Amino acid sequence: MKIFKIAGCLGLLSYSLVSFSATLDQLGVKYNTDKSSIFHNYLNTYEKYLSHLKDQPITFLEIGFWHGDSARMWDEYFSKAQLHFIDIDKVAFNYMHGLSARSTLHIADQGNRQDLQNFIAKTNTSFDVILDDGGHHMHQQILSFQILFPLIKPGGLYIIEDLHTSYWSDWGSYGSIGNPRNGPGTAINFLLDLAHDVNYVGAYTGCADFNKSPDHLRRALTSFQSQIESIHFYSSVCIITKRK
Repeated sequence: MKIFKIAGCLGLLSYSLVSFSATLDQLGVKYNTDKSSIFHNYLNTYEKYLSHLKDQPITFLEIGFWHGDSARMWDEYFSKAQLHFIDIDKVAFNYMHGLSARSTLHIADQGNRQDLQNFIAKTNTSFDVILDDGGHHMHQQILSFQILFPLIKPGGLYIIEDLHTSYWSDWGSYGSIGNPRNGPGTAINFLLDLAHDVNYVGAYTGCADFNKSPDHLRRALTSFQSQIESIHFYSSVCIITKRK
């Protein structure tokens, strides 16, 4: 009888631990990141794409560290990941508290080609996930994608958030809050053009199955035409998947 009661209690304890495993948004609220439902509410969408990686030894990069709120969230969520963070300001080192030894902060300007190339040479790694939550200026988002997307592993994800800046002049576009306008040279238009690359093989051959495209065509494709499998737009967010 006592054994049964102990086993029952252990079962309840095990069930409770599973039941109360925090969602990504709950962790975001815990660490007060604006990605959470506190403000932008991106994390429920992100979890649809990231939950299968939660307990995997992935390599993750986030551009934009600030006070480390989202970094501490990722550190807890991706419990076995190697985590890299980029920020332009050395003051970010003052906010490394609460992060595990799996987290590394790099100082670089995402809008500077040489800084990004130096980061690539220093880390010498590829990434399962790259998330751009940096300066949000048009040239920063575009240049970072052009240089860093090749580092994404097959089947990996590149996420750009806060794309509403593509409609504000202070970030290199043409409008403002209350009067949003888009135009040439914006990150959103750059991403919309990538949709043509996703569709190129189907449009060229008449067959939508990329794997059936002839070898001579594959050799002539640009890197984006051959590597981007899909592009997903959500409110202020774009998630680009790399072909396996």
